[in-house]
Amino acid sequence: MALTDLQLKNTKPSDKDIWLSDEKGLRALIKATNGKIYFRLKYRFNNKQKTLALGVYPETSLKQARDARDQARQLIKQGLDPLMEKQAAKQASLDKEKTTLSAVAKAWWKLKKGKWKPKHADRVWTRLNDNALKSLGNLPIADIRPKQVIQTTKNIEARGSFDVARRVLQDLRRVFRHAMINDIIDNNPIGDVTAEVLKSKKSKRRASLPHNELPQFLRLLDTYHTLLIHASPPLKQTVSENCIYSCTCSLAITQAQ
Repeated sequence: MALTDLQLKNTKPSDKDIWLSDEKGLRALIKATNGKIYFRLKYRFNNKQKTLALGVYPETSLKQARDARDQARQLIKQGLDPLMEKQAAKQASLDKEKTTLSAVAKAWWKLKKGKWKPKHADRVWTRLNDNALKSLGNLPIADIRPKQVIQTTKNIEARGSFDVARRVLQDLRRVFRHAMINDIIDNNPIGDVTAEVLKSKKSKRRASLPHNELPQFLRLLDTYHTLLIHASPPLKQTVSENCIYSCTCSLAITQAQ
């Protein structure tokens, strides 16, 4: 006889475990220790009696438990053990967590930080985490394509952070190389992605004096110098003249003793 939700809700726990049977091997176990209801599938595989956990009621509904039972029975028909398949899937999920970009980047960073000064190590991790791992970190590193890395660095570039974009790209290339060396990936998909894909920061040129205006400028400067000589106290030479005649930058002149 098939189970019903009403039966599951109305059956009270006792001082002993209670088993309620559904169809095709599905059973509900009401634990005496905590009163919770666990769905279980009893089945035979290779002449051995086995039990497969299918969830806890009501988080797993009766319908969901039946669907899971039917899927397990299909595996048995294919010659596969549902319990072993579930364990393999769980292990694959755990392995996948260890090979996300964030996990691999953390392993690379821990390997390198002992060779760096603490301040530099913190700066590298913060830069990588804030600019790349927040968007790509949960992805398996083997699934990340070059265009995703390029787009991530271009997003940084779009903020005007040109130097950060280049450094993040450099960091990611090193992380991927670490993954390849440690057999996490077969090849480095971004090994050929260089900073050439990024724009160069346009530098602003300082104002300059055209050659044909230089004679007039020097005459005016000489006139100004004449006024300074008669000042109190008199000044022998201006910073501008020193810069011109010594070919030294203005900062060096102003800080000269």
